[in-house]
Amino acid sequence: MKLAIAGDHAGFSLKEEIKMAFPQYDFVDFGTHSSDSMDYPDAGYPAARAVA
Repeated sequence: MKLAIAGDHAGFSLKEEIKMAFPQYDFVDFGTHSSDSMDYPDAGYPAARAVA
């Protein structure tokens, strides 16, 4: 099963922990890919479009 995951800089570490906690799933990671500041819509919108 593929799951979309995304978050902003404040949730980066939690997003990475979630991916590690569920290795049986294939995550499509829409970002962010670091703790550098960014706006959540930049990652959330593409993730939402992918599952809609």
